[in-house]
Amino acid sequence: MAGRGKLIAVMGDEDTVTGFLLGGVGELNKHRKPNFLVVEKDTSLTEIEETFRSFLSREDIGIILINQFIAELIRHVLDAHTPLAARRAGDPPPRSTPTTPPRTPSCAAPGACSPPRTCA
Repeated sequence: MAGRGKLIAVMGDEDTVTGFLLGGVGELNKHRKPNFLVVEKDTSLTEIEETFRSFLSREDIGIILINQFIAELIRHVLDAHTPLAARRAGDPPPRSTPTTPPRTPSCAAPGACSPPRTCA
């Protein structure tokens, strides 16, 4: 990976992932594995968890963005992943759901975010 930056991985609803792909973040690694997952009603929890773990293990991925509703589904996996200082997992809400305060370990504790985040 010398001379190349790290990728952003995206796990989200169709609108979120499509927006990031249109923005140019979609890539396939040398094993033809994408850096994104569109989560639909029929996507299994196992597939979501395995995809998240595979993103964590990939050296070419530096940031993992996860829609908030997906992060809630795999909260136990996110909470078990301790080295978030090196790799943060973000959980923005999709357009179709109301915004709730972030619950990622990096911002779950009061005063943990600097500056404090507010949701509109």
